[in-house]
Amino acid sequence: MDSAKYCTKCREPLKTQTRNLDKELTDLSWKLRRTIASAKLRDYKWLNRILENEVPDDEAKVERYKYLIERVEYAAKNSTTPTGIQDLDDLLYGGIPTGYSVLLTSPSLDEKEHILESFLRQGVAQGESVLLLSTMLKSGSSSQVENNQDNFYLMLCSPWADNIIQDQPNVLKFHGIEDLTQLNISLKVFIRGILENCDTIDRIVLDLVSDALLMHETRVVRRWLMDLLTMFKQLNITTLSTLDPGMHSTDEVRIIIDLFEGHLDITEKRVDNNTETMLRVKRLYNKKYQNKDLELHAR
Repeated sequence: MDSAKYCTKCREPLKTQTRNLDKELTDLSWKLRRTIASAKLRDYKWLNRILENEVPDDEAKVERYKYLIERVEYAAKNSTTPTGIQDLDDLLYGGIPTGYSVLLTSPSLDEKEHILESFLRQGVAQGESVLLLSTMLKSGSSSQVENNQDNFYLMLCSPWADNIIQDQPNVLKFHGIEDLTQLNISLKVFIRGILENCDTIDRIVLDLVSDALLMHETRVVRRWLMDLLTMFKQLNITTLSTLDPGMHSTDEVRIIIDLFEGHLDITEKRVDNNTETMLRVKRLYNKKYQNKDLELHAR
């Protein structure tokens, strides 16, 4: 049987070219070396980790080399803030772009809480100053506040704040989120005090947007958020905020998403009678990221 492929128009046999994967791998390997040499990166741990991972075949090796070359080139020109979760940082070509504001939309899931805690914990581990704004205090963050009073700061917006945590120099207690204008004023004073002790605030987790939307009109929350995010941008703070889309209308969610430079989305999917929690990067303005799902696992 003739197995040759023919042109559908002229019926002439098509010329086929066998892909030389060995040569392609050799060329990409040399290109990666040259790219690394010109980039002069300070940290190569992530690169060695990815190279040491097993891949199923040569085609997968080719794709890995292409990704590594892109990421090295990206890292040479862009500063990133690692989230502390390796697979997520790989998806983001190293982490959230430094100084960016990113919204994480998610239902109330352990995986979401793990990302927030890892983001803050990674900052503390790197000697950075971090700030958490929330209406509640989870156990993981509570221990961080207690044990890292020099660089872990908390603004707790709750009428029960005195019952939740003791007075500490790195903690600001606010009565709630009924008055967003006064909240911003108090936050600015708090940040000014932090900057007297630290050169910068490197990371902020803003975990009260859904609470604000439930209490105030969308236009009020939008104006409040714009004021906050503008201040954070001026201070070059990397901001990770949260929103539970199931608690709000589609229009409300869209209006809030549009205020941020990046958008990560966590959803639950049914696969073979099992529920899988997946994360996808929906948007990262003018920055690189991998357009694929990442399966998340609770600790």
